Amino acid sequence: MKEMEIYILTGFLGSGKTTLLQKLLEKEKNRDRKVAVIMNELGSYSVDSKLLGKEATLRELLKGCICCTLKDEMENEILSLYQSSQPDVIYIEATGIAHPLEILDACTSPIIAPYVQIKAIYCVVDAARWLNRKLLNANIRLLLEEQVMYSSNIIINKIDIVTDDERTRVREEIAGKNPGAAILETTFSNGEFDEYGKPLCRPAAAEHTPAHAAHQLKMLTMTYQFSVELNKQAFLSWLSDLPGNVLRVKGFVRFHGEKSTYLIQYAYGIPVIEKMPLSLRDTIVIIGSNLQKDVHKIELKKLEKKSLDIRGNDRRI
Repeated sequence: MKEMEIYILTGFLGSGKTTLLQKLLEKEKNRDRKVAVIMNELGSYSVDSKLLGKEATLRELLKGCICCTLKDEMENEILSLYQSSQPDVIYIEATGIAHPLEILDACTSPIIAPYVQIKAIYCVVDAARWLNRKLLNANIRLLLEEQVMYSSNIIINKIDIVTDDERTRVREEIAGKNPGAAILETTFSNGEFDEYGKPLCRPAAAEHTPAHAAHQLKMLTMTYQFSVELNKQAFLSWLSDLPGNVLRVKGFVRFHGEKSTYLIQYAYGIPVIEKMPLSLRDTIVIIGSNLQKDVHKIELKKLEKKSLDIRGNDRRI
């Protein structure tokens, strides 16, 4: 099964996301890859989409944000792209007020998770705005900082309008917010690109060691398809024992003895289980920071075995 690569572009309003996207599309054209772009705008008209060439398949999501009101539409667009053209890569440019974790959540629905591979979350930061972020209201300032905290690669843009001392300060502050991120400093999103046509970001702690995006992606996802019906209490117990770095679990599960499929939503330690009118594939998606995928896979296999053991004991009683 072919997986489509997904790169998420986030960053506050006016930071230079579209300029970076233009550079990325130029590199993809040189590699002769099939590309799709999903652009999200809060308004009813997208100016930025008119700046892109016609080489990439373009889908627009308007009048809302993909991290909240347009989550379902995002899922539909990705599934539609897979069914219609199966591009090698999809670039998603979010609105300036979108939260990276919510965008990641929107891209990893259990229905589309088997067909996609999240490669990186790029955050474009306006250097001057970062320095002056305390002038913003508290909610906007928090969003700006969390866009940095939850991204894998940080593009510090517009460095030509700050002094050398301010440039160093921006880099140090961003590295403090996200020590594991790889960083690239640019003007008009121009900088070094690697052999795959991606920005050559470097870890803040190792200035001369290049870092590929996939190696820096702190927010990871994993998909697991169950092969048996689960024991409901055993599943709830598994959810309650999840470590703190697991931020989301979502998917569809069937429980032994019940005919319905259940929608599972787990966030911030709170599970929600809802009966569904449709029969869907038993698949869950786990989202978290620095996930130990092998460990979770072992635990899920144990859950399946425990469910079978309980079912066998019930039959003997």
